[in-house]
Amino acid sequence: MTATQSHYDILEISKTAAEGDIKKAFYRLLRKYPPERKPQEYQRLREAYDTLSNPVARREYDSMSEFGSEIKSLREQAEELLRDDEPDFIVVLISTS
Repeated sequence: MTATQSHYDILEISKTAAEGDIKKAFYRLLRKYPPERKPQEYQRLREAYDTLSNPVARREYDSMSEFGSEIKSLREQAEELLRDDEPDFIVVLISTS
């Protein structure tokens, strides 16, 4: 296992793996990397399993894997705009009471 592997690579499954396949892969690899003897590898297995076995977390992980660089770029642009001292526009509220 290397630090740059995806959760799918860590569990040795495809991106289209079903929930049952994820569970089988986790338990198969758990025998290879028991927490008592290989705690770092186990922790990476557990993180991958926890993410991919949860449908919401898996969807978010897949989105970040696919669009993460775009999201990071947009976030940096937004932070830069928020740091500017001078606003680009002024909002004026007029009361008609």
